Amino acid sequence: MSNMSNKSTKNEGIQANNIKAEVIAVGANAHAEQHKYVNSGDFQNSLDELVKQLREALAQIPQEKADDVEVVGALTEELVQAGTQEKPNRKLLEIKGENLKAAAQNLADIAPTVLLIATQIIGQILTLGR
Repeated sequence: MSNMSNKSTKNEGIQANNIKAEVIAVGANAHAEQHKYVNSGDFQNSLDELVKQLREALAQIPQEKADDVEVVGALTEELVQAGTQEKPNRKLLEIKGENLKAAAQNLADIAPTVLLIATQIIGQILTLGR
């Protein structure tokens, strides 16, 4: 005989507030539903904080890399604008994200945090654009 008769087949006992995830499913017979947040306050605050951090990191880069700094700044602005539209174009976001990552890689040898922060911004924007 199996001990399976003692196991629950439904989701029980899990309560949480402020969970943000692509998909959540718990339990043997759980059903996951995908939800996304569209320009929620948390998303916007997080994105604004990342952009602020990127600006601060870019401000520390030597003047001889000013052209690269300008490109990263401009591409970040374009990506954020495109990504926060009501109905963002996923393919356009991917292309803009790739361009931003390539520009940030040009600064990675002297400012690795620029690439790290730019990658986080890209990730957030692409998550929104799903």
